Amino acid sequence: MQKLLKKIKLHFTDPVKALFFDLRICFNFYSKLMLVYYYKINIPKTDFLITPDYIDLYNLFKNILRRKPNCVLEIGAGYSTIV
Repeated sequence: MQKLLKKIKLHFTDPVKALFFDLRICFNFYSKLMLVYYYKINIPKTDFLITPDYIDLYNLFKNILRRKPNCVLEIGAGYSTIV
C-alpha cells in the first residue's frame, strides 16, 4: 500500500520521472518476453544473484545478432554470459 501511495505521489510531483519509470517497466517486461519466450533463452533464477536487467540483456542480444562478430569478449560472470 505504501509503495502505491509513493508512486501516485511521484506522478503528481515529478510526472516526467514517473513516466520514465513506467516506460522502463513496460520495456523490461517486453525484453523478458522476447528473450525467454520467443528466443527460448533459459535465464536461471537463483536466490543469491541480483535480478537480471532484461533491457540490457536484450540490447546485447540484438547487437550480437545484428553485427555477427567473429569473436566476442565477455567480461564478467553474470547473466550476459548466458545470452
